[in-house]
Amino acid sequence: RDGAPVRGRAALRPFDVERTLDLARRLPLPDATARALKRASASGRISSASVRWETQPSPQFEASVEFDALSLHYEPPARAGAAGGDSGAPAPRVPWFENLAGEARVTQSDGQIRVRSKGATLGFPGIFTEPAIGLDTLKADAKWTLDASGAQPALLVEIEDLQFANADAAGVVTGTYRTGGKGPGLVDL
Repeated sequence: RDGAPVRGRAALRPFDVERTLDLARRLPLPDATARALKRASASGRISSASVRWETQPSPQFEASVEFDALSLHYEPPARAGAAGGDSGAPAPRVPWFENLAGEARVTQSDGQIRVRSKGATLGFPGIFTEPAIGLDTLKADAKWTLDASGAQPALLVEIEDLQFANADAAGVVTGTYRTGGKGPGLVDL
């Protein structure tokens, strides 16, 4: 159809995330994409990655990745004022992480992630008093589903097992988050 591929598949060899991000910044990309890449910093190693997609009869994709020592920070732009300039309002706060190891699988309607890390750091700006939470161990198994069939897409995230420990605390969490209702969603821990 119009010369566009109907389906495809790709697999990537292991690669260094920081070097790949640096290379991506040098590509002739749309301005918005180039600006977003400049605001990101990443490091670590992708040990395997694959993707497959189909556009006919309905769009579908599946991607999987295995990662080690993965770190990602993103600094969103400040909010624009009425004339398009900086309104002085703080930029939205984006969670970040350092030194995660694990694997993930994503499709157009669901996904799952498994993390097994030692010495990871998580950042949740504006949520906790401490800007960074260092963890001696982090183990997580979670999955999500997205139902886009209705007027409002519905997201369900299930934390099947989240275990963490550091010098100050240790814990185990299970629970769910779902969109719906009149607010940002429902959490059940």
